[in-house]
Amino acid sequence: MTRLLLHKGAHVEDHDVDGYTSLHTAACKGHINIVNMLLERGADVNAINTRHNTPLHLATLQGHDDIIGLLVDRGAVLEARNEDGWTPLYLAVYYRRAYRIIEVLLKLGSDPRTRADDDTTLLDALGEAESLPARLENVSGIRELLQRAGCTEKTGRFPINSFRRRAGEAKAST
Repeated sequence: MTRLLLHKGAHVEDHDVDGYTSLHTAACKGHINIVNMLLERGADVNAINTRHNTPLHLATLQGHDDIIGLLVDRGAVLEARNEDGWTPLYLAVYYRRAYRIIEVLLKLGSDPRTRADDDTTLLDALGEAESLPARLENVSGIRELLQRAGCTEKTGRFPINSFRRRAGEAKAST
């Protein structure tokens, strides 16, 4: 279907109201053949949606390591930041994606010392995950992986505090 639409003149950079391009959607859904086809047709590997997530952010969130590798091979920026200042690696740690996804991102060159816009580190994000019972699986293995990669700092702040602060600021300004 994608091939037919492209043949009929669909533009690879068309996007919906939320800024999602076909590449965002294919990366999110794990359709590697479509991702490859769109990239061959000139899709922007670093396109951002309205929340500044790139296709790499979405592939990371969904755990598609094959697509992560393809996007990076085609020039995806590992340190791209979304509207919260989170890189794909930060997202993977915060949402406690599979150990293998975090490992893939580190092997591809993601910076283990990255910080979000609120200055929280990957270990802070992981610490918040430890405080949520549903997220306890694999936390110690992820912590060891991050520390071996060079992430040793922790500010003691949790990323959720930034969300709460921004929500309060938005509520106060309305």
